[in-house]
Amino acid sequence: EFGEERSEYVLRENGGVDLTVENVLYGAGVGAFRKTYSEILPEDRSRRYQTLLGQVAQAASATSDLETDVESYPATQKFSCYIPDFATVQGDAMTIQVPPLVTSVPSLVGRARRTPFAVAAVDGEAETVTVKFPEGYTEIECLPKPFVFANPLNPSEVWLESKVSTSVSDGLLTVVLSRKVRKRADSRFDRSFYELVKDWARLASSRASRTIVVRRARQQEPAE
Repeated sequence: EFGEERSEYVLRENGGVDLTVENVLYGAGVGAFRKTYSEILPEDRSRRYQTLLGQVAQAASATSDLETDVESYPATQKFSCYIPDFATVQGDAMTIQVPPLVTSVPSLVGRARRTPFAVAAVDGEAETVTVKFPEGYTEIECLPKPFVFANPLNPSEVWLESKVSTSVSDGLLTVVLSRKVRKRADSRFDRSFYELVKDWARLASSRASRTIVVRRARQQEPAE
């Protein structure tokens, strides 16, 4: 694997979110990461942190220092922030769209293909997004659908796997979205597979693949 990103979104009643992001680096990426953070000046480190926050959301404000571990393997980078109005709250419904998850399906353009096409090699990568809803929001209205994309010529060679799981504990709903990109070599395919791979790319990057809608559970009337 090349890397793994773990994000935890803890939603507030007002739609704000407390977000913690941890990046875990393996392989070749560790050397460059160690060099960057072992030699970085404090002011440059601060600017880099502001860049990371801006990539998360324009309105993100830090709630922790930027933590970097350059001594251990794998290397890690971690930070926490608060983002106001991250979720949409309407009545008893709460809607959240997490940022686009990692994909490795090639982005194909055009309506038709007259020649074979290539799918580039990628390193392995994983992402786990954990979303924790406020107390009482336990009725699930909409979840991303899980899917598995595999080499059309070799179904046992998985390219991308997306899973969704839910759990409720003490009135608190947790939804976990996880994707894993498997390492693969360069491949070449006949044009007959073009529309299939194009549809995979569309599905993997769609809003539906990262949108969650839940409702506050109705209070049951006490029995007379």
